[in-house]
Amino acid sequence: DLFLARMRKLGQSMGLSEKQFRTVRENLLIWDVRGLNLRLVEQDRSNNIVPTGLAEAIANKYRSFQPAIVQFDPQTSFGAGERFVNDNGNALIQAARSLVRELGCCVRYVHHVGKTGAREKLSDQYSGRGDSAMGDGARMVASIFPVGEGDRSDFPTGFDVGGEVGGVKLTRPKLTFTRPNLPAIWIRREGWNLEHFTDHAWLSSEQKKAAQANQVETYLESQLKQDRFHTKNSLEQAGLMARAELRKALAELEVTGRVVEVDLPEDRKHGGRKTYLRPINFAGFSGDVGEVGKK
Repeated sequence: DLFLARMRKLGQSMGLSEKQFRTVRENLLIWDVRGLNLRLVEQDRSNNIVPTGLAEAIANKYRSFQPAIVQFDPQTSFGAGERFVNDNGNALIQAARSLVRELGCCVRYVHHVGKTGAREKLSDQYSGRGDSAMGDGARMVASIFPVGEGDRSDFPTGFDVGGEVGGVKLTRPKLTFTRPNLPAIWIRREGWNLEHFTDHAWLSSEQKKAAQANQVETYLESQLKQDRFHTKNSLEQAGLMARAELRKALAELEVTGRVVEVDLPEDRKHGGRKTYLRPINFAGFSGDVGEVGKK
């Protein structure tokens, strides 16, 4: 119930309609196994780590559903115990591989970082607590940790936290099928509204141009969801990025038709303000384009 309530809050912040949220709900299957002591691997009488029947049962039950991803959270609840260190991690990897083979999906373990990694904010494939076998056996490793005022020198343009606004940094130190250590993704949270930013230093000039245009478009959408209507002047005053970069990004959005200038609602027209900037694909709370601000 708690998880679904959080999902609904996130859906509302994204402006999902009831129909869209219902689609999300129908395609998100939650199996609450708290207190059932269901594990993927366990210790046998000879002190060997062996698979249980859980992975096979999951594969048999959900094969017709054709899931895109199966997630275990937290990882420690599905292993044989951290006292077995690498044997346990390797066995969990083997259990995941059996699910990948049977269901043709991604399997993801959500794990806690170790104490040292948490304190030092280490970001590598071994940042998970305990064994190194998980990092070695996994095809992909992502690490996420909170950031605050002390990390400000590393923040990408437009990313700001403080007070009621929190932030985290997501890195991808291991990606077997592509270049590792791709640009970090910075996620800013205000209430249930989430925005993401990218380290532009990693990008080519064309990629940076596209990323900044996307950033402005995302910002305008998030502001509209909070009933805030921006003009070009107010957007510059928001301090999202340097003025010259902002103007180039906005020009790109206007030329490509992704952002248009439209009439303000009558109750918002004050003084000389008659129009505002709206992403063309922005859907209001009802899910219909143009019904901005209606709840």
